[in-house]
Amino acid sequence: MVFTITARHIDLTDAIRNYIQKRLEKLSKYEPRITEIHITITVEKKYRHIVEINLHSRRFDVVIKEESEDMYAAIDGAVDRISKILRRHKDKVRSKRHKEKTEGFEPDEE
Repeated sequence: MVFTITARHIDLTDAIRNYIQKRLEKLSKYEPRITEIHITITVEKKYRHIVEINLHSRRFDVVIKEESEDMYAAIDGAVDRISKILRRHKDKVRSKRHKEKTEGFEPDEE
């Protein structure tokens, strides 16, 4: 998994970089085939913090944009939304596979 972080109008500190990486590494349990994650952090008017996450996987791409007055809250909101999408996708794939396996099964009648 490749992380790319871009900061606009803000100095990217090691604390923010480590926080983002720590939060995004947990996404691999929902989608193990993540190839690249691009994060863009923007600050506008000194109080508007915007975090945009572009996640690229073998199966699909996800783009999330979150805005807050606090940088860490924006990061948390974006990661929570993206994990919710990945969790729903994983559940959908599991139920589809389960449906395909049980579709041809007919119990014996006695």
